[in-house]
Amino acid sequence: MKKEKFTKKQLVEKFGNEKQKAYFEKYGFLAKTTEQAILKTLIQKYGFVQKTKEGNCIYYIVGAKRDKEIMRDSQRKPYDESFYVEGVVYCVTNKINGKKYVGSTSQTLAQRMTKHKNSSFDAESLNYNTKIAEAFREYGWGNFKWEVLEIVDDADELRQIECYWIYYLEAFEDDKGYNYELGKWVKIG
Repeated sequence: MKKEKFTKKQLVEKFGNEKQKAYFEKYGFLAKTTEQAILKTLIQKYGFVQKTKEGNCIYYIVGAKRDKEIMRDSQRKPYDESFYVEGVVYCVTNKINGKKYVGSTSQTLAQRMTKHKNSSFDAESLNYNTKIAEAFREYGWGNFKWEVLEIVDDADELRQIECYWIYYLEAFEDDKGYNYELGKWVKIG
């Protein structure tokens, strides 16, 4: 697969809109939200997108163009009430290959989704190289279905119930999911 490497300046010049180009020209840097917007656009068009750091320089590596561009949802989808309840075990399902990721959060699922999204596209995040983050970048955020499996009032039981669902759905098996085996936890918020 042919890959291209871009600096921030080159990234903005090639993929940014006029407003983003003007901002970068004036201030010499990208706001985090602007950078994320450009990266989302790249994910729609390219099969591989990665932000990497070499020494003090940040580069963006882009793979071959997709045969078919991934379409963004044009409207914000409303979530049901369970997405705004604190203390849930949730499942993320890849709509393309059926693989699952099971997680838990003491926050709301809506808040956790935001953290997943941000850490998946930030090369400096501890969670950038997790299987689920790599899948979000490869398949595009819109190709995943989110659902609450259980609402858990007791914080001590949250991880136990999460473990149950990981095993029940076999989400730790490479061909079925993105979870790591128990005992190999990656810190997520």
